[in-house]
Amino acid sequence: MVVDPEHWREDCPLKGSTPGHVFPGIVFLAIGVWWTVKVSYRIINTESEGENQKLATLCQRSRKFGAEFWEGLVFVVLSIIGIVGVQSYPNMKWNLFNSTDATNRVFVHTKEWQHCTIFAFFGIFGFVLILSRTVMTGLRRYEMFFAALAFFVEGMVFYFHLQGRVVGTEGDHVTHTMFVLTGLMTSGFTLVEVWMPSDNLLKFIRSGATIVQGTWFFQIAYMLSGQTFEKCAPWEDTMPNFMFVTMVFFWHIAASIIIIAVIFGTVSLCQRKVMKRNGTVKLWGVDDKMKAMDEESTVKLLSDEP
Repeated sequence: MVVDPEHWREDCPLKGSTPGHVFPGIVFLAIGVWWTVKVSYRIINTESEGENQKLATLCQRSRKFGAEFWEGLVFVVLSIIGIVGVQSYPNMKWNLFNSTDATNRVFVHTKEWQHCTIFAFFGIFGFVLILSRTVMTGLRRYEMFFAALAFFVEGMVFYFHLQGRVVGTEGDHVTHTMFVLTGLMTSGFTLVEVWMPSDNLLKFIRSGATIVQGTWFFQIAYMLSGQTFEKCAPWEDTMPNFMFVTMVFFWHIAASIIIIAVIFGTVSLCQRKVMKRNGTVKLWGVDDKMKAMDEESTVKLLSDEP
């Protein structure tokens, strides 16, 4: 069996579609932001003790199975929506090969099945999260392995997504290569979390890399599908454009760092307001430390008096 090149030309337009890039961009950006919020909250809540237990207890009661259960459910639902959407819009593409000629079958709709493969592995990751928070708690130590596997599949599929294409541009290859590097980098750092689950830096790197994937999808839509934007055209294959693209990629990384910093600061301020409402202003144990220092200074001063 071989891939039908004529079908590839017709069914895989060079520049894709803006919705096809924007929708996964929104999903990845939302996931990255959510992971950043979750990590920020847990860091602040872990370092804050005493009065913060009221806030932690309240949050635990608000979710029966924990945040990861609902996170996994979202992954599963989005994966199903992605698979059904890709295979059904704008027409049905559920057949994997052309069955009209039994003696000379060829693979068809390979682009759609590649996307479905990516969605399926993220759905598997979501299913593992659900199981680990309900009936198979032993799976918790393997959660990040399945996340790393999903990102690895994403990177490898997109890498071969461009190999051997009949039509293509240098801009198409450059932008997607950047995306492949981001996906594989995310997979690598996520895999390290399997052995270092308490390292918050790795969690922030995973969150930031996921945000970069989301924003880079928007960049791809802007560059390669520009004809769908008002008064905008796809970028031409020129050396200045290539040099600018590589520079913009690192701007996206810098933007993700800023986003993480803003989210962490916002979560910190929100928690501080909640604690004030509960009658305490302690943040990360700073107030207790200051109080202890004041008491120690007072005791020392009194002991020095004649």
